[in-house]
Amino acid sequence: KGGVTLSGGEPLLQPEFCEAVIDGCHENGLHVAIDTAGAVPLEASKGAIEKADLIILDIKDIDDEDCIKLTGFSNAETLKMLDFCEKIGKAVWIRQVLLPGYTLKEDKLHRLGKFLKPYKCVKKVELLPYHKMGLYKWEQLGIKSQIKDIEPPGEEEAKKAKEILLEYGLNC
Repeated sequence: KGGVTLSGGEPLLQPEFCEAVIDGCHENGLHVAIDTAGAVPLEASKGAIEKADLIILDIKDIDDEDCIKLTGFSNAETLKMLDFCEKIGKAVWIRQVLLPGYTLKEDKLHRLGKFLKPYKCVKKVELLPYHKMGLYKWEQLGIKSQIKDIEPPGEEEAKKAKEILLEYGLNC
């Protein structure tokens, strides 16, 4: 019947706007998902999360230190959001970028699978192979990318990653 995904950038940087859009969509019978990295503090984003039908949550890296190295930010708020979704029974799809040398490591994938396994709110895990399509943005902004020389993973690597997460009973 149709639906709307609030995406961005980061839609939860404007939580009141998200809530208003969700209300309008629901008035018109539309399903609403929020696609987020979960970095906005829960205190600010809670209302929009409660109103949405689905949260599509990017876990940039399961290890906090590596998440900070990779993105400049902790994964603490993201994991708090996941805990909140579990508490209120909000459906969540997890997205994990498969980045060789970072998130595409067997031990990391096992840690991710072990971590996600007990969450009943996690309905799906999407594995997204890293690609280089956005590198031009870094160049335009004059920012040096630490991952520009990394090659995207092959089909076999992506298949192995999926097999690991399936071991934990995740819908992947």
